Amino acid sequence: MTPHMFGASVRRTFFLAAVAAAFALTLTIAFAAPAGALPGVLQSTSAGPQDDSAVQAVPREASVDARAAVDDAYWAWPLPSVGTDHISQGFEGHGALDIWESEGAPIVASRSGVVSSVETTDYLDGYGICVVLYHHDGTSSLYAHMSSRIVEPGQEVEAGQVLGYVGSTGWSTGPHLHFEIITGTVLGWIWNGVEVDPYPYIVTNGVPNAVVAEPLEENSYWDVDYNDLGCWYAPFVKQATEMGLMAGTNDYFRPEDHISRGEVLTVLYRAATDASATDAPAYVNTTPFVDNTPGQFYTAAVNWAYRAGILSASSSEARPDDLITREELATFMHRYAQNVRYANAWADPSILNAALDVYEVSDWARSALAWTASTNILSGRVQGDGSTLLAPQEAATRAEMAKIIVVTIQTVG
Repeated sequence: MTPHMFGASVRRTFFLAAVAAAFALTLTIAFAAPAGALPGVLQSTSAGPQDDSAVQAVPREASVDARAAVDDAYWAWPLPSVGTDHISQGFEGHGALDIWESEGAPIVASRSGVVSSVETTDYLDGYGICVVLYHHDGTSSLYAHMSSRIVEPGQEVEAGQVLGYVGSTGWSTGPHLHFEIITGTVLGWIWNGVEVDPYPYIVTNGVPNAVVAEPLEENSYWDVDYNDLGCWYAPFVKQATEMGLMAGTNDYFRPEDHISRGEVLTVLYRAATDASATDAPAYVNTTPFVDNTPGQFYTAAVNWAYRAGILSASSSEARPDDLITREELATFMHRYAQNVRYANAWADPSILNAALDVYEVSDWARSALAWTASTNILSGRVQGDGSTLLAPQEAATRAEMAKIIVVTIQTVG
């Protein structure tokens, strides 16, 4: 089947599953993540009612001229978290790759380009949330089934820049990336080109092609935009990293991820001592907390926090694996200022009354939240209507922690 079989460009809103049924065509590749599947493994199954076949390209050959731009370009693997031992063989004649990966893993641009189209709902032909890039040589690439996207139409992106995160939106049976390379443009979801099998272009000798991009500056991350004035947390992330207090994984900071109590205590422990991420873990629990498991990354930090009076013995548990709420975080910072830096950490609790959700603040956290608010250590979350919420019961993020630790050190040392 060609793109003009019906006398007009085939729109993506015309489901290919119906086309295949009408013309007795076989959709050879469908996505399903079977039990035990590894991230990065390309899966081949028979088409079923809940699989990904409706958004697969009907196999067809591109002309020699159309392939030239694709053949001459360098295409990088779009999931930097995937290891080479997790990649299996591609499938000849299939116009897309379905790569199973963990929910929330970053999806990066295979090549530099401009965002030509985006979709933010589950409606568009089963693709779910997806992004299409137009490349300078006339080719395009598509990234589908995202849980969320962080780019907008018209935005220029570099190879290796994060476009969004792995999800299962649209017609999907599990978290994965649906990746296509197209030999033409994709404008308004009308395709002027054909899909080619991406596998030979993003994998060389069984190894995913490394992303070719400007090298990261020291203490920088792919998912933190240091040139965007609206990225409020960027300078704090950089400073927290330079001070050795926080770090990312595989060049990604994941600023919007929530942070645990054990992680926060580890950051404070590093701020107060010469401890670093390379230190061996403590193998003895010197606290009354039954859940301070020896040998964990947080063990030494919990031991220290108990001695410093940041953790109270009123409970038998430190809950290091629990996500920390914003009022718990404020309390930890307040105790750090008082007990470790011996600072005068007092503020009038009435400062909190301007927040619409002040009634949600626990009594034991009011003085701590008042101090962190008065010093701008922990500021409120501004809403779309301009109002500010303390959000005391909501989990804190890594971006917020970066700001909090940097401003705390600037304030009390």
